[in-house]
Amino acid sequence: EDYGVEADFYENSFDLLDAVSSAKPKLILVDLMMPHMDGIECCRRLRSLNFTGGLLVVSALMDQQMVESALDAGADAYVGKSEIFDDLSSVLSRYGCIPS
Repeated sequence: EDYGVEADFYENSFDLLDAVSSAKPKLILVDLMMPHMDGIECCRRLRSLNFTGGLLVVSALMDQQMVESALDAGADAYVGKSEIFDDLSSVLSRYGCIPS
């Protein structure tokens, strides 16, 4: 809201997957650790639904194997939770959510 961006939040990845076809977001941030489906599988499913927007996996776990798995699954980036808020305005600008 501080950047004038409307954000939608979902209780679980299944709700996100249901909503993405009609919502058409420019950017999706998914947590690596979620109930029912992890962020990597969520990325795979989003890309299989032809989601073409920005897709970032956000996690406190900075493990190279997880980073590679997320990128292989279709994520554009794997970002540390502590870093995302420090760099949020540039991330939002990069994906066309706010003017640069």
